[in-house]
Amino acid sequence: MFEYHGWINVQESASADDDDYDDGRLRGIVEGIERRIREIGSPYLLDLRWMNGQVFIHFGGFRNHRDAEIMEFFGEVGERAPGSYGLLHVHDDEDPVSSPS
Repeated sequence: MFEYHGWINVQESASADDDDYDDGRLRGIVEGIERRIREIGSPYLLDLRWMNGQVFIHFGGFRNHRDAEIMEFFGEVGERAPGSYGLLHVHDDEDPVSSPS
């Protein structure tokens, strides 16, 4: 089984502060991420929300086999918005490196 849970705080850059904030630029980044989420079309949790002026993505699932698209999506968000940070927890019982013998 392949289980994953994660979250990302989407930030357009690591150095952005209130003076550099550009709502239009961030909304453009978010629109691209939302398009990507629709392309993935996962039946599991894959949710983008604005909370208190910040953008968060939450995702989780439990599949029969490893899903490379989730791992790629985590990296894609970082490419689109390099100041983003978050956590991704993965358990893959088919991975010989992480599974006990």
